[in-house]
Amino acid sequence: MTAGKDFIATFMQDCCLSPRTPEATSEVRLSAFNEVNIGKFFDTLKELRDKYRFRSADIYNVDETAFCRVPTRHPKVLSPQANRRVITAKSAERGTTVTGVCAMSASGNFIFAIFNFLRVRMHPAFMNGALSCSEGIA
Repeated sequence: MTAGKDFIATFMQDCCLSPRTPEATSEVRLSAFNEVNIGKFFDTLKELRDKYRFRSADIYNVDETAFCRVPTRHPKVLSPQANRRVITAKSAERGTTVTGVCAMSASGNFIFAIFNFLRVRMHPAFMNGALSCSEGIA
């Protein structure tokens, strides 16, 4: 006896489960995330907090992400049912990525985004659509 689609959908909804695509993570990163290294991190953090007496406004969480300038997926489009194929132009090159960095403290203070463009010269058009307080560097 096998479970039907309705049973599986209900089970997943009741248990707050959803299908997810796993992210690729290197084995080096996975092996570094262990109890010993995490213990060292928190021991060092405690020493520094005791030594310098940081306030919550002084501790920032910094995150970076990379944006690819060439789209990897194209959005779905509406077309008449008679058309079986919908064609879109595709670039073979992957181009360079733009690195975005932002930071926020536990007290709500934040540093505006900084975008790092891997180019020789910065061009003002690179920042089109960004917040006016954001900074772009090349």
